[in-house]
Amino acid sequence: MQSRWTMLSCVGVLLVGCHDVDVIDPPGDSRADEAGGDMVAVDGGRDGAPDAPTMDGAKGKEAGPDLGKDQGVEAGLDAGKDQGKDQGVEAGAPPTIWKVLTPGGTGTYASVAAEGPVVLVGTSKGDLLRSSNSGTAFSAVFKSTGILKEIDMDGQRAVAISQEGDLHYSVNAGANWSTSKQSCGKGSTSIAISGATVVAGCAGQYCVSHDGGANFACIAVTVGPAKVLFMGVAAAKVGGHTVLLAAGHYNSSGSNPVVHRWDSNSKAWADLTSTLPKAGNILHHAELLSSGLAVIGSSSGKVLYSSDGGKTWYVSGAATSTHTLAAVAATLPTLVIAGSSQYGAYLSTNGGGYFKQITATAVTKSGYSSAAFDGKGGVYLAGKSLVKGVP
Repeated sequence: MQSRWTMLSCVGVLLVGCHDVDVIDPPGDSRADEAGGDMVAVDGGRDGAPDAPTMDGAKGKEAGPDLGKDQGVEAGLDAGKDQGKDQGVEAGAPPTIWKVLTPGGTGTYASVAAEGPVVLVGTSKGDLLRSSNSGTAFSAVFKSTGILKEIDMDGQRAVAISQEGDLHYSVNAGANWSTSKQSCGKGSTSIAISGATVVAGCAGQYCVSHDGGANFACIAVTVGPAKVLFMGVAAAKVGGHTVLLAAGHYNSSGSNPVVHRWDSNSKAWADLTSTLPKAGNILHHAELLSSGLAVIGSSSGKVLYSSDGGKTWYVSGAATSTHTLAAVAATLPTLVIAGSSQYGAYLSTNGGGYFKQITATAVTKSGYSSAAFDGKGGVYLAGKSLVKGVP
């Protein structure tokens, strides 16, 4: 899908740092913690994020807290609630009723994706389970090798990736599956789809498909001698042009976070790593919406969030302990959920500016590795158990 070229990341307006990054030609323009305590905003609410899409990370981080202080995090929270209420359930009304689902399969529930009534669940034993009635009943539709680390959907298209690097795709909303001839390699963790464009995050490389996942081209990405492990990728059309995000880390005297961004306006990859506010050293799942809202989970119990399609990032808060927030998901207009790898989950109604703990017993008993909204009012958390929330 994309050819490989190399640039020095200290060259160009959008690139920062001075390490070699293998990048790819842009694709075609197609589409927690222990229970207890609230997550609080430490770098300003979402409404404090600058409206102008600036690439000056330092200025962005300074402007965000000041504006957040002036406008108030609570004001942003109330606005998020009001907007969701006015636009109805499909606009992202917060879930208030939670229940545990029993989809079957073997192992724990490693990944989940949902769109409308279709729910796809991947297990730690490679089972892929499907429901066509919003989680009321599931059936096994596919078996992969290794843990199914992530699943994503866009309309009738669906993709999945296993920890062994197998790349799977479906053209009928997950009812039937095929496997790509290419592999992403062991240690693979993330995959995203927008239209027919698929991006997979792997150990030391991206893998990209133009045809919905049938064929991939893989491109190595390093920081000096260290390979980057991309644990979170995202793809969406924002403002009529395609945006790709890739988040992860590399090991060089400890773990170091990495975020890369591409959009069809600049037609170039930008390394935003040095502009990031302090969050976890290891970045996890990512989500990007057509509105420009983007979120990334981290190893420190914090969430990175952006309101301008990933150009400028802020820290939305810290939980009462430092367990990884590996499961993140968002839905329009401003609803974000973050699940802890140990116990519990947190909810933001203002795009990540402020989080509160979900206290429902069904949620607090489990840790989570994946989350998904279905666009129709439902949200799913997958981990030691599978739970569903509705307004």
